[in-house]
Amino acid sequence: MRLLLYNVCYCMGVGDGYKDYVICNKNIALDPKALNKIANFIKKQSPHVVGLVEVDTGSIRSQRIDQAEYIKEKLKFNSIASFCKYGKKSRISKLPYFRHLANSILSKSEFTKVTEHDFKTGKKKLVIEVEVDNKLAIYLVHLSLGKKARTNQIKELAKIVSKNNKPKIVLGDFNTFKGDDELVNFMKKTNMGLVKHDLETFPSWKPNRCLDHILHSESIKINKTSAPKVKFSDHLPIIVDFSVKK
Repeated sequence: MRLLLYNVCYCMGVGDGYKDYVICNKNIALDPKALNKIANFIKKQSPHVVGLVEVDTGSIRSQRIDQAEYIKEKLKFNSIASFCKYGKKSRISKLPYFRHLANSILSKSEFTKVTEHDFKTGKKKLVIEVEVDNKLAIYLVHLSLGKKARTNQIKELAKIVSKNNKPKIVLGDFNTFKGDDELVNFMKKTNMGLVKHDLETFPSWKPNRCLDHILHSESIKINKTSAPKVKFSDHLPIIVDFSVKK
């Protein structure tokens, strides 16, 4: 199977430098061409599962286009799990515009389980849990920028993940500004390994930090990894080919 993780930064098209944030944030509406470029890139990679961080599910700014659904239709996938990244209990998730800021998991296969978890700490509280074909559990996160909140979230994530005994993969934008050492205790508690792709993922125009990670249980065999140097977003995507051990 092929898994693709991508923080697409709401398909704003910020891939050439920090000046792009200023230019894009001046515009009321996003350019649909950026969304189409990302969708076409993902399609060319022929993934089976896609984890999208920072998608707009239909605000005024995206011209009411649900970016996750758009990519799902482009890929001709069968399943989607998409939720507001602030969590279902957060007041922020009830506000116009902010309620459309989401993370999503897309799959060619059917989901046999979809669960929305909420962290107790941090503003970005969402953990998406899905099961694919009733044999593989996948978790998608976007952790806090603050070190203290992020540390607490990683502890909570370990408890959530440990409740599922199926082969599992945890992926997302972990915002590990202090490096991989932030994940050491998580890996010990969950008995999971970290996929090494030998490339920093942020910023895409001059990568110097590895913020995006994929972790896997012992029952997952990693066959190949890559982080294509494309500038459709401010993050680089990560692609992993894997198989589930019998």
